[in-house]
Amino acid sequence: MQPLKFFVVVFTTAVTVSARLLKKPIAPIANFNAKKTNFADVLVGINRKIKAGLQAQLVSGQPPAFSQDIFGCALTIKNGIEDLRMSYTEVHTPTVIAQACEYSNVYLELGKNKQKCDELLQALEEERSGDQNYHRWCRKVAASESEYMKKAMKKMESDPESKKLLGECQKDCPSIAKIIKEGAAISELKLEMMQPPPPGTKFEDVLKELVAMDKKVMTHTGAICDHHAKKKCTLQNMHGACTAMFEKVGVPLPMIEHLFTKCGKVEPCKKTCNGVAEKWQDFEMRHLLSRFTGASAPEESIDLCKSFGHLEKCSEKPECKDFLSSNVGWFKEEMDKRCEVVNDPCYLKVAKTCEKESDAFFGKESDAWDAKSCTDRFYPWSGKQPEKELSKCCGKFGSLTSCAKTLKCEQTLEKYMHITPSPNWPAGKAVACTCVSEWEQAFGGKACP
Repeated sequence: MQPLKFFVVVFTTAVTVSARLLKKPIAPIANFNAKKTNFADVLVGINRKIKAGLQAQLVSGQPPAFSQDIFGCALTIKNGIEDLRMSYTEVHTPTVIAQACEYSNVYLELGKNKQKCDELLQALEEERSGDQNYHRWCRKVAASESEYMKKAMKKMESDPESKKLLGECQKDCPSIAKIIKEGAAISELKLEMMQPPPPGTKFEDVLKELVAMDKKVMTHTGAICDHHAKKKCTLQNMHGACTAMFEKVGVPLPMIEHLFTKCGKVEPCKKTCNGVAEKWQDFEMRHLLSRFTGASAPEESIDLCKSFGHLEKCSEKPECKDFLSSNVGWFKEEMDKRCEVVNDPCYLKVAKTCEKESDAFFGKESDAWDAKSCTDRFYPWSGKQPEKELSKCCGKFGSLTSCAKTLKCEQTLEKYMHITPSPNWPAGKAVACTCVSEWEQAFGGKACP
């Protein structure tokens, strides 16, 4: 079932152990025995996955699972650390991690230089010996590799005043300085996101760009929460240079204060429901897209319900109540209505068998982003539509309902009309009151009370 289409712009990872402490020094990473875990390969692969994960999905036309690269990274690191522990024992594992950046194939992929690579692997060892929240480490890597972070840092490094202020801020409040960098990267992202797409751009390409950009924003905001958990300074007592830098990079303090409040709520939940931040962001993005596309592809609708299910499981944990109860509860009634429809076998039957009729009425994602589908014409904000065009659309709706009736799935289609593009502003009522005869012939009863 295809969508109502809108265009929307969303603002929206060493503890070094001396080899002298070991009874027997381990083999260098480059010469690992084939039976041992090659942790260097794991690390190199991780960075490439972070960079290419989303791009590969979009090129292949898969539904947008924007958090999958962080999920995949965290799982790979968790498994790699476990294999490393089994191969070299708990005592030797920190040394293997600390040695990884001695090899160019690792540091060129992870941080681009040995110093930055060492910083990232020190953070990994701290994570391994601490909470083991590898989502957090993967997010740190992704944020540090962001092209927008590089743009922001280049600007700050080239401005003597910014360089001085950031240095002063970093001396007194290192975590706040890191937050400023993340905020500067977000500002760079916003500048690009504010540009509308060229006329005639396909709607599916707009969606791809929207998903890619919003994922990057959420990576940086997630990193801000990670730095927030370790900060010693507050926004009230931080060095004056920090205050000045927030202003210079275009990040309002009220916005950061609001984000800090959210960060404080999610932190306890992270410890009991690993990856909850990514799960929430994954649902939030899928839900946003569904509001503007009707979650057009059947797989996208089904995945939206699965994504919400993951959040519901996290919300059952006491530590997650403060963070998720209001958020998940807010969407529950709406998602229950959606999932009742998309989990019905008839939903897939109609979507696949009646694809041609569905495309004709709802429109296709391959259409230009500003092209008008039939459903676009039924909304109050579209203004008065030509009777001739509405008559054509009612005919297309009649063809769709006829196809659904041959499958004995017309009642599911009727329910679908009341949840697309959202249960909060469904297309059903407007279509029923415009295409009265087609509606009554398909579903029975009175179309427009």
